[in-house]
Amino acid sequence: MLIFSLLSVLFFALPSYERFWNPNNDYKSIWTAIANQIEHPLKAGHYDPRSHEAKIAFRLFPALIGQLAPFSEPLSRVMFIFFVQHLCGVLFFLMLIKWAYATVADKVSVFLVVYSFVFVYIGRCFFYEFYPFFDGIAFFIMMMALCLKKPWAAFAVLSFAYWTDERAVIASPLILLYHLLDRGGWQTLTPKQMLANYRTYIPYFATLGLYAVMRLVLQAEYDLHTPVGGRADAGFSVFLDQLSHIPLAVVLAYEGSWLLIGAAAYVFLTNRSYSLLASYLGILVIILVVSCCVWDVSRSVSYSFPALLIAFGLLANRYPIRYTRYVMLGILCFNLLIPTYKYHFHNFFWQVPAPLKLVHYFLG
Repeated sequence: MLIFSLLSVLFFALPSYERFWNPNNDYKSIWTAIANQIEHPLKAGHYDPRSHEAKIAFRLFPALIGQLAPFSEPLSRVMFIFFVQHLCGVLFFLMLIKWAYATVADKVSVFLVVYSFVFVYIGRCFFYEFYPFFDGIAFFIMMMALCLKKPWAAFAVLSFAYWTDERAVIASPLILLYHLLDRGGWQTLTPKQMLANYRTYIPYFATLGLYAVMRLVLQAEYDLHTPVGGRADAGFSVFLDQLSHIPLAVVLAYEGSWLLIGAAAYVFLTNRSYSLLASYLGILVIILVVSCCVWDVSRSVSYSFPALLIAFGLLANRYPIRYTRYVMLGILCFNLLIPTYKYHFHNFFWQVPAPLKLVHYFLG
């Protein structure tokens, strides 16, 4: 299943590997900024506040990976990070398969949930994305945090995702909620029961607090900062500017997998788990609002993918297997039929399948 899933990702969205040797690589400028960060991770850069380069000051974990590269040539070290991101993709799907088997003892359901990830941005960014967002590294870390059973280990690992992209911080309450449900046997939790689980809350807030303190120290000592607001293309003005594109951009983040979110809401509602329903939907709304205040809506929404795993866990533990199969089969059909696009700055970018891309290569 692992090999089949990986080959499917490459078939339906062949990465543009020619960027590695093409002298006219249009990503060279941002790759150079990443190379400079690898060389001097704590040196404040001076970039246009609207640029991606200006947003990477605290995204230090990929730069640390780059420093481990067995190369001295700057851009080769950036390519090494992409190699690590590819490896993270392999491990992500491996963990997803193992997690699904542990959640539901049904091979059909496991195949359906794993294969549904092949057709959305989450499953493809590890390989397809050569713009240095490094979402794949963050998603791998978040998946590892979900799979680890001990809260201290899970949230310590999760903190590395914070240093990969701040979106992981905003999505982190979903991982906390996942662990609360998992430790509670996926049963209805009252607000009192949720608050009583201090052994899960303490490591979460401790690691989050440590991250916040370290950011303040780095800001004070090295003048590192992340620009926000209208001048930085991150704020309510961006939301208004792309308002007409937002509905489609949000839908394309998960395509048919949004049905899982609806299924989870239905489970909470029918079981009168109103506090869990409010927590689940409340976190998602916050992520959606923040995502719509930046230009890259689709990839920002994708950081909420733990919500999909929560939904699958609820279905698998609350309903007979056949219902889980029906839901996941419907989701997979939708994901197959809807082409995968990534929205960015008023544009929708199609992730091109291998046959079309190879024809383009050969015909020049």
